[in-house]
Amino acid sequence: MRVEIELGVLADPHAYGAAVRAILETFDTGQHQWLIEDLEEVLASAYMRERALWDACPELAEKSFRKAIDEPASPTRWKLMVSVQPGTSRDDTPRTRYESPGRAREILTERLYVVVENGAADWGFMKALIQTHSRETLADAIAKHWIIEEHAGGSGNLRSRTEALLARKIASWRIYVLMDSDSLTPGSLPASNKKIVRALADLGVQVHPWLKRETENYLPYALLPNRDTLANRRRSFMELTREQQDHYDMKTGFTKRDGQPVVPLEQQNLFQGISKWHLEHLCGGFGSNVGAAFQEATISREELEVVCKTCPEELERVLDAIEELL
Repeated sequence: MRVEIELGVLADPHAYGAAVRAILETFDTGQHQWLIEDLEEVLASAYMRERALWDACPELAEKSFRKAIDEPASPTRWKLMVSVQPGTSRDDTPRTRYESPGRAREILTERLYVVVENGAADWGFMKALIQTHSRETLADAIAKHWIIEEHAGGSGNLRSRTEALLARKIASWRIYVLMDSDSLTPGSLPASNKKIVRALADLGVQVHPWLKRETENYLPYALLPNRDTLANRRRSFMELTREQQDHYDMKTGFTKRDGQPVVPLEQQNLFQGISKWHLEHLCGGFGSNVGAAFQEATISREELEVVCKTCPEELERVLDAIEELL
């Protein structure tokens, strides 16, 4: 995260010393970026002059100042202003939060939390995306535990798990929620999921419902189970249009009633024209653990582009949103 420390905070080392020291250490490790507009003013501050606090402070300030010039952060990334007047809001500072030194310390020394429904499928998918899209910043943050996956155990627990994080004083804007849309047709979101999205938004967190039905619908074809018992199901799935594949229940498929395949009423227009043979073999799905294939997979960018022809920019947007919160 981009962080600026107001000169007023650096004016009294005895008032803010412990908090500022902890904040500076996050710059030293590279977890966050210290923004300095006037290096001479920072070096002349009371905090910097009292070298007993930390001899490396001036050197860190100089490195941070140069880095901000040589490697400017994306302007869309969030910024935290360590302020003597927390809670200040200005129209000309979008995505900027004003926090006291003590609260800034809590936020900056804490992790960024990505809340998912299922750790195996959803977090495995996220890590595969990061690798496929060469997002080294995100990969490094995960390796250093600056980004933490929070397993909710189903969409019904997303709100309670988020509330538990907030109860621990995790800043709401440092929480990002990913959830299955459960959409049966393109562009639809069930009423129950709309309710979850609204509840999470009311808590102040960002939430992204996947455009496809579930995480498993993003599986590249090469990762679909290839057991002999599922050969016909795989063949029938490949005969579907991309939109039909997007909203097919990958885990359980269609059900049967009196031995006949049953397509949900909401999906009958989407799946009209599918032969009875294919419908028959699309009953049962690929199993409840099909999403676990993401965990150890090496996926190419081309494979994902094929699967995501109906939502070509979605994955980049999600990765961008998480990186902007770092």
